[in-house]
Amino acid sequence: MRDLGGNFNLNLQVSTDQGALVVRVSPEWVEADRLAAVQAVREYLRGQGWPIPQSLCTRTRTTLAQLHGRLVEVEHYIEPRGTSMTTRPAISAGIQWPARLHEDLRAAPTSPAAGRRELTALRGPQYEWALRLLSAPGWRTAFS
Repeated sequence: MRDLGGNFNLNLQVSTDQGALVVRVSPEWVEADRLAAVQAVREYLRGQGWPIPQSLCTRTRTTLAQLHGRLVEVEHYIEPRGTSMTTRPAISAGIQWPARLHEDLRAAPTSPAAGRRELTALRGPQYEWALRLLSAPGWRTAFS
């Protein structure tokens, strides 16, 4: 087992008889309808040719399960590949991909569950820095 990192999710690479898999455990605040909306967007992008692994089905034919109050999904592990984006030619060749992703995401399915939660609904010390940052004047113009 290997921790693959992640900002909110716990992403573990595990070895099985089916090959290497990724077990993704969502935080307790992620609800099933939101994760289903995320999976629908992944499915759409996969249909557009993006190299996104398909979520595996459980015994009950769903693509997520609940364990200890958290949602869990599993997919095949895909070894990262590509060119290091450290040279001008590599960056020039790679710049097309974010533009294509944005175009494909514009046409992706939407769901009310995929909407952003209000940041003020998030409570706890792990969110205090974000609330302070977003209450400071001028943060939006810094990113415009």
